[in-house]
Amino acid sequence: MIRVTETLMEKGGIAAGNRDTGYYAHVPLSRRLISRALRWMLRNVLKQPIDDSQCGLKAFDNSGKELFLKTTIDRFLFDLEFLMMAGNRIHVSPVPVELRPGVVFSPVNWRVLATESGNFLKLLLRQYIH
Repeated sequence: MIRVTETLMEKGGIAAGNRDTGYYAHVPLSRRLISRALRWMLRNVLKQPIDDSQCGLKAFDNSGKELFLKTTIDRFLFDLEFLMMAGNRIHVSPVPVELRPGVVFSPVNWRVLATESGNFLKLLLRQYIH
């Protein structure tokens, strides 16, 4: 948490966790594949500067708070919506994270994945329509 606090104090805006390739060494294959696909789409389709929207670690100052309160997605992709809304308006700093030993992952819920695919499509359309 110290690195996140230091990042916000130095630059302000939003600090977003960023998982490196070592993180995925102990992650189930299905989650690894989903993460790789989403990260590829964030970089190459949505052209986002931060390609790890689903890390879970987010911290922000008051400008980030105001933006966060305007998000509309109420499932897993709210992080992506938040970072896309930040765009060039609020600085986003990646903060490296590591997987704690012994973490047990739940199975991927394919219904949730289907719902989130619809949310991704909404964000994609919003990106290219606006």
